[in-house]
Amino acid sequence: MTRDDALALDAADALAPLRQQFVLPPGLIYLDGNSLGVLPKATAAPVQEVVQQEWGVDLIRSWNSAGWIDLSQRVGDKIAQLVGAGAGELVVADSTSVNLFKVLSAALSMAQADAPQRRRIVSERSNFPTDLYIAEALARERGLELVLAETDDLPQQLDARCAVLMLTHVNYRSGRMHDMAALSRAASDAGALVVWDLAHSAGAVPVDLHADGAEPDPRWVNLLQHQIQAAEVELVAELAHAPATVEQLLSFKPGDFIELDLDAQIQAKVDGVPILDCHYGTANKRYAIKIDRLITSSTVGWLGAQTDDR
Repeated sequence: MTRDDALALDAADALAPLRQQFVLPPGLIYLDGNSLGVLPKATAAPVQEVVQQEWGVDLIRSWNSAGWIDLSQRVGDKIAQLVGAGAGELVVADSTSVNLFKVLSAALSMAQADAPQRRRIVSERSNFPTDLYIAEALARERGLELVLAETDDLPQQLDARCAVLMLTHVNYRSGRMHDMAALSRAASDAGALVVWDLAHSAGAVPVDLHADGAEPDPRWVNLLQHQIQAAEVELVAELAHAPATVEQLLSFKPGDFIELDLDAQIQAKVDGVPILDCHYGTANKRYAIKIDRLITSSTVGWLGAQTDDR
């Protein structure tokens, strides 16, 4: 193929005009979109709005007024269309590495509860290095064995010893794409769970999780929901506030009184996010706050519990 042939193909490319929607330095051929996508021209203004108005001016009110509180679910529904998942089946959270650690950890807990004799995590020798570091750490922590195989030898490793098969759909180095449906089916037939990393394929190649054998497993939902609900959080309610100047603070001495302004209604927050509307009261002869309303932008809570926004 000559340069003229390549230019002719470029001229006939129906997707070529899309390049004008992105910020790219002149003369640059960028092939690392799988690692960091180029900046869409339409993105800068909304990001500036989030930083200057929603964060800079509205502050924590934006969890509700700007819909931050369920943003991970709404964006997840959009990404779901790229990987063949349904509404409510995908949520945006953390980084790829953190998510992989959580999912692989949950999968190993499930496998060890169901079949403790399965002691192996199976993966591809040329898998993404960070994925293998995570698998190696979990294997060492749980006293398991990490088995690395060549691509064509993976099916032979799916036996009664395999607890979890962990793979990246598209190999970051070679570009080779696994047959997700065939490997998922083979792992399932062998009694093993499968964890797929789609970081290098979602939005780049066709992915259809349901068609490729990824079925919802209530054990995942129950385990992750239990782990989330068991996590400790600090609930903070600001009962009163008092305006003061620096001069007044410097003049305070033991025995002084500070007059407080008490609001009729207060908010209880977790990490600065308003969760509950409350008012003052007593319970069991102790000061307390009584919950008036659970603050949520969805009728179904993110922990799976039904909520009432009245």
